[in-house]
Amino acid sequence: MKSIEVFARNVKRQLGQKRMRIKDLAELVEVSDSYLSLVLSGARDNLNDMYKDRIAAALGTSVSQLYSESPPSLLSDPDHLLSLENGDGLWGRKCEMDTLEDWMACAGLPQERRVSVYRAFGRLKDEGAHLVASFLSDVVRGWSEEADPGSQYLALDGAESLPDSLKRALAAAVVLGEGCHTSEVAGILDVDEAEVVSSLGQMETWCQLNIDGEGLVVNFPSPSIRRSLYRRISADMRKEFHHKAALRLEQFGKTTWQEQGERATHLWHAGQMESALLTMEEAGDGAFREHFYRSALTLYGQALALARATKTAAVVADIGYKLSLTCGQLEQWDQAIEHAEQARLRFAAHADTESEIICLNLLASLYSRAYQLEDSLAALEKALVLNERARDEQLRCRLLHNQAVIQMLQGNWDAAQEQMYQALLSAERQVHEHLVADIMLSVGWLKLEQRDMDAALTRLHRALALARDAGNERLMGRCQYYLGHTWLAKGQTQKAIKAFKESKRLAQEVNDLRFALRSGVELAWLDEGTLPATIEDVRGAVRQLGEMRDYDGLIRALAVLSRLFLGSYNTQEGLAAIGRAVELAEHRGHWRGLVLAVQEYVDICTLRGDEERVTIFSRRLKQLLKDEGRVYPSM
Repeated sequence: MKSIEVFARNVKRQLGQKRMRIKDLAELVEVSDSYLSLVLSGARDNLNDMYKDRIAAALGTSVSQLYSESPPSLLSDPDHLLSLENGDGLWGRKCEMDTLEDWMACAGLPQERRVSVYRAFGRLKDEGAHLVASFLSDVVRGWSEEADPGSQYLALDGAESLPDSLKRALAAAVVLGEGCHTSEVAGILDVDEAEVVSSLGQMETWCQLNIDGEGLVVNFPSPSIRRSLYRRISADMRKEFHHKAALRLEQFGKTTWQEQGERATHLWHAGQMESALLTMEEAGDGAFREHFYRSALTLYGQALALARATKTAAVVADIGYKLSLTCGQLEQWDQAIEHAEQARLRFAAHADTESEIICLNLLASLYSRAYQLEDSLAALEKALVLNERARDEQLRCRLLHNQAVIQMLQGNWDAAQEQMYQALLSAERQVHEHLVADIMLSVGWLKLEQRDMDAALTRLHRALALARDAGNERLMGRCQYYLGHTWLAKGQTQKAIKAFKESKRLAQEVNDLRFALRSGVELAWLDEGTLPATIEDVRGAVRQLGEMRDYDGLIRALAVLSRLFLGSYNTQEGLAAIGRAVELAEHRGHWRGLVLAVQEYVDICTLRGDEERVTIFSRRLKQLLKDEGRVYPSM
């Protein structure tokens, strides 16, 4: 069965379990219900990864589970108890207790624990499927422990009959969440900490007090018990405590991005949506600055939900742009492109030309990383046209530079050189040293591709000096990488090794994983080492570069891997590796990579004595180069 068919079948099964319509799911995922219907009927099979993630989140499952061809077992997925495909569902039928009995027997639950599970199950089933599934998960995890999950859930109802002082103490701890300190609980209740300790100490059924380095910490038997307790707190009390928790964080000057995110969440639940939005976005900015991109993605996602809820259109566009940048840092190109395009459309609708140009420039960069070069050039052309009205010379300079790089990737050397020099002259007129350094690096790379090694060295050393003056270690690392290739082309192996080592060191320091891997591949080829270990290292780099969709680096790594296999007299594996590089370059329309891979294929076939393939691929190489006298850099 095709994977999209499996995905569609599982989504429809989940919709039936949760009594949701396709229209309901489409609204949550933010696609049209007609489009989603086509996907689920099998008429369309190009669903964006971002929408797959949203569908999984809306259904309370994972993308991998939606692609699973095996139905979930009762033991591994308690939510399967909800999935009997009949009109009323499991909880409306007489067989429910028999099914639960079968499940407990399958799970190996001791007989003496089953009575309390039956009773708790009967109480909780009316509170919703999600809570029942959480409860059954707790049963699976907890029967080997001293506490009985069934008994813990049965005791939940008793929380509602507690004296007001105890009920408020428990409610405050529940709102603050797992791992809060008794001092924090006392702060939002405005009472003595000793009183809180005394109150919570009487409620061991629902929470426990433990000691850490900062005092007494409140813990709950399980996340689902805390969620169930939270549901039992009145709406007014929840808002009151969330407001006080947010106020306390502000008063105590909690300014890390983690604390800002926590404060934003409290503001959100307190109903202060605009303040929550501002604080959540600031938390995302902080996480992004400190390179915690996955956390930034979560925080920006929550900020986007708040912006949509408050109908703040301009902020929705700004956050969409930030989400695109974050997805780009995480190498999630499809999601990044989707967010950037949505942000661009919103900026265009509000006639914010400058922001639209910036979005188009970002889109061009993302398209180029996904190796959709024609789309990248189209975005840059549109940005340049819009910039004729905005007349931002610095932005025009960046756009020309980016356009020249795309032309290089397509092998359009004359166009690339003309645009590169236009951008360089513009940057020098503006005395913008960082921009000059960036463009000078690209000019050096261009000269390397054109086999003008002396000119390449001059430009790259100039770019390195400017990057060093600006303290830009990322740019310094990339300069060293291309210097390594230039020295390699000149036959200066030791200088090349030194440059690649420096490139790898700098890239690792600034978390530039792509160039750290690329430099590591070159060092694996040039450095002396144990061949089997080197092959495994390069195989690891191939896997990672593939996951990052760095096609330049991946094709080069496959070429290196093929040469390493030849060094171990394994020509079959070597041919397979470079064959994969040829296929990849053809599929992606990667001209530069295809030239490199075909040339390497010719070399391997020559070593194998396969004259027929040598003739075929030599002819193809000449056709790609369009000039029989031109030489492309080899290994």
